[in-house]
Amino acid sequence: MAVGARFEFPLWIAKGQQSPKRPVLIAIDGRSGAGKSTIAGQLASELNGVVIKGDDLFSGGTNDDWRTRTLLEKVNLVMDWKRLRKETMEPLLAGKAASWHSFDWVTWQGLAAEEISMGPTSFIFVDGIYSNRPEFDDLVDFSILVVAPEDQRLLRLIERETTEFMENWH
Repeated sequence: MAVGARFEFPLWIAKGQQSPKRPVLIAIDGRSGAGKSTIAGQLASELNGVVIKGDDLFSGGTNDDWRTRTLLEKVNLVMDWKRLRKETMEPLLAGKAASWHSFDWVTWQGLAAEEISMGPTSFIFVDGIYSNRPEFDDLVDFSILVVAPEDQRLLRLIERETTEFMENWH
């Protein structure tokens, strides 16, 4: 899916009308650097929605911790999906504001002091790797998988991340 691509949603979404049952939750999944954040931002702007960044709910851990984990452990632990569900998705889907503390990316330990708040809104976009988890099947209305050519994805990552981060994480 290319950044800037057009999406065809059901007519009530295309007209910006609220879902008859509740706010609409759209999971935007894909690998790092694929363009998820760009697409989430464009759609949220167009539909007057909000974007929840999955990176805010990173579970933490050192590079050594992550190197010792199996692929399944990484999938299950990279994002605190229980917090994502309880603190962001469920309140917004209930038509209420949501608030949470992001992972502290400066210290790489614990949660940041500043609270993030948003909503309520008619359109909720969850931007992040594994944002379309099976544990969210009862909440997610639409899923978008963003795929980019590997060379473009890696170039984007190199532009936004430090060399040390790229060597350790990717």
